[in-house]
Amino acid sequence: PERCAAVVIAGPRQALEEAEVGRLDAYGDRWGRLAILLEPDPAPSFEAWLRPRGLEPLPGVIVDTSAAGRTVGSGPRSPLAVRYIDHPITQSFEIATLYDGSRALRVIEKPEYGGRPTALAETGAESFVTTATEPSPAFTPGRDTGGPLTLVAATTLSAPGQRDQEFRLVVFGDSDFISNALLRRQG
Repeated sequence: PERCAAVVIAGPRQALEEAEVGRLDAYGDRWGRLAILLEPDPAPSFEAWLRPRGLEPLPGVIVDTSAAGRTVGSGPRSPLAVRYIDHPITQSFEIATLYDGSRALRVIEKPEYGGRPTALAETGAESFVTTATEPSPAFTPGRDTGGPLTLVAATTLSAPGQRDQEFRLVVFGDSDFISNALLRRQG
């Protein structure tokens, strides 16, 4: 709708249809605000739509082998965000947050559509992204990508032909963190 303040796509279970993608494009062209909260494979990643905008969801799931997650009662597939990048969204945010089952994101420095993509929250160096399915996999070079890994990223794009209007996009590699189910175990 014309007066829509923001669109949130939380935990999608299927890919967007062509008409839905067209509506998202039109919304972005009107300097909309969009939050996409993904889940790890096999959930859809929207990679084809996100990549030209500077954010690439990686296949697999993040595993955190540090003891940090265990201090709040989580396992290796529940990484902690331990670093926040200076950005209006994360301003003064200093408490580690838990993301139970998360997909890693990659920030593309020079995206096709321009903009200013940036990581907002990252894991520690003892994490990795893997496509292995066992509950506690070990890091395997060549298959896995080592940390730190991006859990949350954002970008701002100028609306076509309008420099003073921006499309703002935030992507999370996890959707169930917003349910508050883990609130007592995280910041």
